[in-house]
Amino acid sequence: MQDLDTEREQAEAFGRLLLWYPKSWREKNGEAMLGTILEYAESRGMKGPTREDKLRYCLTGMRERFFKFEPVEEVTRFWLFIALLYGLFYVFNISWSPGTEVSGSIGPFTNPSVLTLVFIALAWLCAIVNAGRTAARLAAFGFLTNATIATLGTVFEWLGPSLWAALLFACVTAIPWLRIKFR
Repeated sequence: MQDLDTEREQAEAFGRLLLWYPKSWREKNGEAMLGTILEYAESRGMKGPTREDKLRYCLTGMRERFFKFEPVEEVTRFWLFIALLYGLFYVFNISWSPGTEVSGSIGPFTNPSVLTLVFIALAWLCAIVNAGRTAARLAAFGFLTNATIATLGTVFEWLGPSLWAALLFACVTAIPWLRIKFR
């Protein structure tokens, strides 16, 4: 635990703990939370945040930032499910080639599109439990991963998805992200 001399230094030290929370949350709740933290610290004779305080505020801030309950519309879940089905079809019918070793392969898959499928599956699961912000970010990562794999596959001539397959998958993964992000 740090030993801080002035109240201002103490307020700054505890205030830095709130940086883990999203800006919108801090604008709405930050002042009240900081006041509560400072009152608690004063009643306990604390001069600064302990390691446990830092860890606690890090974890709760990250939970607020990434796993906050945000309702997700049914149509968005539908598009994520369509993206998941397309990804499953592509990965297991086109990319699945056990025993084939080519440049860019990951295990039994001849191209790394399976990584995109992982992001889309996680986004769909987050949408099911109404973690809208996290679902949007995962769908965006799926979109970016797919675009990167298609570009690298084309440039380095390894068995990545064709540009048409990548474009179709990009469109299907972009729709849920845009619906969540800009509603």
